[in-house]
Amino acid sequence: MNYEYLEKLSPTFYSRVKPTEIPLEYVKVNDELLNQLGLGLKEIDYSSEDIIAMAYSGHQFGYFTRLGDGRATLIGDLDGVELHLKGSGKTPYSRGGDGKATLGSMVREYLISEAMYALGVPTTRSLFVAKTGNAVIRESVEDGAVNLRLAKTHVRFGTFGYAKEMGKESVKELLDYISNKLYGGISPFNLLKKLSEEGAKLMAKWMGIGFIHGVMNTDNMSLAVETIDYGPCAFMDIYNPETVFSSIDTIGRYKYSNQPKIYQWNLARFAEYILDVLLEEVSKEEIEKVLTDFSKIYEEEFKRGFFNKLGIENPEENDDELIYELLNTMYMNKMDFTNTFYKLTIGEYQKELERFVEKWEPKCSSRELMKKSNPVVIPRNEIIEKIIKSAENGNYKPLEEATKIFSEPYNYEIEIDEKYKRPMEESAILKFKTYCGT
Repeated sequence: MNYEYLEKLSPTFYSRVKPTEIPLEYVKVNDELLNQLGLGLKEIDYSSEDIIAMAYSGHQFGYFTRLGDGRATLIGDLDGVELHLKGSGKTPYSRGGDGKATLGSMVREYLISEAMYALGVPTTRSLFVAKTGNAVIRESVEDGAVNLRLAKTHVRFGTFGYAKEMGKESVKELLDYISNKLYGGISPFNLLKKLSEEGAKLMAKWMGIGFIHGVMNTDNMSLAVETIDYGPCAFMDIYNPETVFSSIDTIGRYKYSNQPKIYQWNLARFAEYILDVLLEEVSKEEIEKVLTDFSKIYEEEFKRGFFNKLGIENPEENDDELIYELLNTMYMNKMDFTNTFYKLTIGEYQKELERFVEKWEPKCSSRELMKKSNPVVIPRNEIIEKIIKSAENGNYKPLEEATKIFSEPYNYEIEIDEKYKRPMEESAILKFKTYCGT
């Protein structure tokens, strides 16, 4: 185990702290990932003096605040991947919280992060979920749990907000660290461009599978441009651009359709965090152009993703109108997002799509491309809730079964129980809420 973050950054960016909540009973272990890392669970030392909690800040729902890893610790890094224990107890950044996590929230993180990986979306991953043997008090008394999360880095956009508070030299220090660790030593301006380009791709992938992150604060935006923090996230059943599930997002700031705009807003905040350093390299106009150009890059990525979903390999001018016609028809008829594209892929044309199909079929040149772009199954909200409930009652079989199902989302050759494909009833969707699990 290495401690790169600890060794290459000054103490202002972290606090040494030992986990008080550690694994007691393993609920789910990612054996395949363990083997890839060449790591044994008994090799992880939770008593090391080199374990830290990271300091950072962030714009939360538009307002800047001091934050930090309040319930997580960075155990170390292995082969360029950081191991981060969520739910590990209080740290200096807990802000009055208990630093613990519930079993349900950690099962959610495991299931959805691994499903996102299988769906081809850049993401943090989960090595295990384990009970700690300690109780967690929320609305009721629940089992405490930890999740060992893996990422290329746990530095967030908001970490640079924290660095800005510390001063220009701290910003430079953090920029050098991230640039060398992840991007081959590129300049701050090229880092900004990289975050714009990769972020546009990530947002397009989210939109293409109906994923709603739920809490896109700058402290939840990774410098590796991986999906991070699966608190109130959910997948859309019935297609509706206004869909929002998070209980704390009462104004719909992070609704499905707003996600690309929010990433762009967060990118602008990142540019502000490092502005003094950027201006040593380029003009303000060049910075603003990168931020503005994000929309164009995203639009191209979005269209490319949906052309793939429609099997259109060589789109012609105005073919993008097919995308918007389909989405509008789905919206007007309250059609399921995932199942609509799945049925188009296998040639089952719903009555509501007759006019669309007449225009689209002559343009469709590759069913194989569609199969690679349209999942048969996603982690639907209703099934996730049932798996969580079973785990809370000590039954881990549904978790094991779902993990296998979600690991092959584009496999059209296997039979999948219809319960995994069934959308939630509209009346239930309107009532369904997700929570941060803190």
